[in-house]
Amino acid sequence: YPAEAEEIKREVGVKLSLTHVPPYGLLKLADILGIEFDEWKEAPKLFLDKACEVMVNDKSQPADILREVALVLERYGDFENALRVMTRALELRPSGPAILAAHERLTAKVGGQKSD
Repeated sequence: YPAEAEEIKREVGVKLSLTHVPPYGLLKLADILGIEFDEWKEAPKLFLDKACEVMVNDKSQPADILREVALVLERYGDFENALRVMTRALELRPSGPAILAAHERLTAKVGGQKSD
């Protein structure tokens, strides 16, 4: 089944390229399949500089901080917890356009995961 093996190798390579911090199992699979990948020498930033600025700003409200935490969780692939945190941000600021958009996006991602 060479075609199927190549497709699996391609998918593993794509997942590696899209994942900030690949899980050990994915790295091990890539190693077994002979897929080259760069080892991370340092962990990527958890929070982007913009997110940190929002969180330390005296004018930031709890909804702002929760939104930024939820966006980090989303970036790291933890969609269910990101949705939980974003839902709380939405409760605190129901008309916030950025929170509304992110909540809709996360709801779709979590819904898509459950249907797979």
